[in-house]
Amino acid sequence: MLLISGTKLLAVLASLSGISWATSSGTARRSFQPALHPPGSFSRSLRSDASNNHIDKRWLAVETSTDANADHHLWPDKTVTYAFNSVADMKAIFKNLIKAIELWNAAGLSREEYKWKAILKPACLADRTNCLLITRQDGVLKSTIAKAAAQPKHDLDGPEMFLDAGENPPTALSFELSYAHEIGHAWGLGHEHQNPAFWSREFDPNQKRKGTVFTPNNFKCEQHWGFNRALRLANDKSRADYAETDRLLLCRVAGVASKLKFGVFEYLPTTSGYYSESSALSQGPKDVDWDSIMIYPTRMKPGSPTFFFKPDGSDIPISSGPTLQDVKGIQRMYNAKPKKANFGALLNSGANKAQAQFKKMFCGCCSSE
Repeated sequence: MLLISGTKLLAVLASLSGISWATSSGTARRSFQPALHPPGSFSRSLRSDASNNHIDKRWLAVETSTDANADHHLWPDKTVTYAFNSVADMKAIFKNLIKAIELWNAAGLSREEYKWKAILKPACLADRTNCLLITRQDGVLKSTIAKAAAQPKHDLDGPEMFLDAGENPPTALSFELSYAHEIGHAWGLGHEHQNPAFWSREFDPNQKRKGTVFTPNNFKCEQHWGFNRALRLANDKSRADYAETDRLLLCRVAGVASKLKFGVFEYLPTTSGYYSESSALSQGPKDVDWDSIMIYPTRMKPGSPTFFFKPDGSDIPISSGPTLQDVKGIQRMYNAKPKKANFGALLNSGANKAQAQFKKMFCGCCSSE
């Protein structure tokens, strides 16, 4: 068996990939979100229902800050500095990770400008808040958003990414596109479908937006495979974090769904921490990039009930890779600061004056079994 040191292995991989590497064991240089298939060739359709004049506003990105205490920052010099948690993880992940990065390059994200720089784990741990630590975890696809700050209360000591490398992908999407989706999060992109402007007033804490894309007619929460379990938990008054409103809001508010560990929290509109270049309170189907690598397809989990559709009832397709709109989102995020959208307070917050009206509208929408 041929044994090779970590440093030499990085050098070999670098020669194969053309990716920038640093092999110093010293302190890493200061530089540089839940979740999606293989290219074969990197030429793919960039079709979209969005017309060219919608391209610049077709993205949702994390709210970043220059404040050292902020939760998220952009990667300095447009460079993601990263390390693998182990040599075994690197061997399992590397090939598909490079293909995923190349998918973004093929879509128009310049590899000369938007770089990935690998360092060894000791250097990453020595400067943890400035390094993305990549770990293999089968059955899991998730990444922190942009250069996430340490959050001890959430057991987070810096940016991290967990990638499945098992025999089969955990979703209907193959490994390369699964990784490409997580790369979008790592740069700072949110989910396309979680833009609050796309959702109808039933999902708006302030009852102001009039989105027509996602409504109770095409977001059929009760058909989600985890609904019954979440409803039972919502009605369990013995929970330490029990709230009377939980059963009413588990299909409407991402924060409540998340508390109940109900998977729809990755679909419901985000309420804080993100901005979009569009300030419109209402957007329609033509404003959505239906081919985005950052949107969840209808048939995400093979063999499971479907619950998330286009407004006309047709399937949201499985993405074939990052789109021009996805690339534009990253480019604009790193080159200009868009307007921050005011998404308001959470519905289960006392600061939200619309809470009573919302509860009145939807009281009884979810009953126990």
